Amino acid sequence: MSKLSKVALVVGIILGVLLIFILIGIIYSLYEIGAPPKFKVLGISIVDDDGYPSLLVRFETNKYTLLKFKLFNEYGELIESVSPTEGSSAVALSLVGLSPYTNIIGSHNYTLMIYYGDELLYEEQVSVHGINPIVSLVSVGVNETIFGYEVNYLVLDIRNDGDVPLYVTTLNTSIYINNESVASSIRGNIVTILPGEEKEVVIDLVPYITENPVINIEILFEGQGGYVQRSLTVNLENYT
Repeated sequence: MSKLSKVALVVGIILGVLLIFILIGIIYSLYEIGAPPKFKVLGISIVDDDGYPSLLVRFETNKYTLLKFKLFNEYGELIESVSPTEGSSAVALSLVGLSPYTNIIGSHNYTLMIYYGDELLYEEQVSVHGINPIVSLVSVGVNETIFGYEVNYLVLDIRNDGDVPLYVTTLNTSIYINNESVASSIRGNIVTILPGEEKEVVIDLVPYITENPVINIEILFEGQGGYVQRSLTVNLENYT
């Protein structure tokens, strides 16, 4: 065998070995992509995610590429689908879709499903009971005029005894005095009260005038599924 032939043989062997390693790498990569990941859910909780009442899922995994988190409502409709970013350890799925600062009224059931490609890795039923605002009066802005008592604002103490965030906003909070709708706005526009939290909320009113110092105030917290109503009876003479 000539020297040139020997060199060609060696080069051929080297190329053959390299090709085998390349094929093994491709096969292993395909196997790794197709094989399910080492995946574990560490915890599920309800949180406020930038104005969205959300399901926070904490997890650990060794693969992210084909991982998909899906949340369905009680009617089987998809609310949100999220693919976690590489290296992340939690995802938040909105309970109200693309409607920020929406209160959840009443009890609702959700289904969390986690997939790797088409393979279902995890399924969990999650139930919530909705907001439960506990309201007490701190103060009333009232002036005595020749026409009667002029009510300008309310200062309320609101505790959220529900299991989802409570959003008190100008758009979803309505005020009635003696069964009359009174235009109002929330100072700061939006107040977020997490479950177990208590906050003071100031509601500015278009001046409401009454001759009777005893008034009935109704506060409606509106949201997905209707509204929650709280009532207060106030003697304005105590605040002049």
